[in-house]
This record gives sequence, structure tokens and C-alpha cells, in this order.
Amino acid sequence: MLVLLIVAPLPADLRAEQPPAQSEASASGSCSEIRQSLTKLGQAERDQALALQIYSGGGQLSMVELRYQRLQQAGGDLREILRRVRASGFGADPSVSECLKLGYQSLFASEKVGTEVEQILVKAHGSPLVRLGDGP
Repeated sequence: MLVLLIVAPLPADLRAEQPPAQSEASASGSCSEIRQSLTKLGQAERDQALALQIYSGGGQLSMVELRYQRLQQAGGDLREILRRVRASGFGADPSVSECLKLGYQSLFASEKVGTEVEQILVKAHGSPLVRLGDGP
């Protein structure tokens, strides 16, 4: 009897772990991944704004630099997710297409903010910055 109790719950657990229809899971999963990345990008932008506000009141430039790097990383992560989703073929799905559009609009706006922050940092340092991913 004990063996039946242990074995009986397994089929129900296995059914719960099986993904729904492939196209539904991938389309909704793609939008979910984009939304999560947008949330991270939004947080990075808010953190950057706070660092700039603190800096303008006499705070440390290193905080602005750190937040700038995190903003770049969040933008890069979003860019990679958008590329992957667009290449997956789910971009033709109307809901995914809308998610992609929102993602690219947000990425563009974030890059504009990043450019403005970079100009502030260049002015503070007096020399060009080294971007993440740039190297010898």
C-alpha cells in the first residue's frame, strides 16, 4: 500500500510539468522574457537617475559610472532578447510583435539616456569612456 501512495502522485506531478501547446508557451514566454528585461532596464534607468541626482548635489561620480555600466548591461541584455525573439519566428504573432515594438522603443529611449549620461561622464573626466564590450 505504501508503494501505491508514493507512485500514485507521480503521474499528476508529471502532467503538471508538461508545457502547454508549443506555440502558446513560446509566444507568451517570449513576451514574458521581454517584459522581465524591460523591468530590469526600467530599474537600471531609475537607479541611474538617482545616481545623477545625488551627483548633482555633490555626490560621487563613481556611483554614476557604476549605474551607467548597469544601464548598458540591461540595455545589452534587452537587445539580445529582442534579437533572439525576432529570429525565433514568433515575431509574426500579433502579441509578440507588439512586445517587440515596445521593447525596441524602450531600448531606443534607454540608449538616448545612456548617451546623455556618457556626455556627463566625459565632461567630468575630460576624456572618452571605454564602453562595456570594447576592448583591445
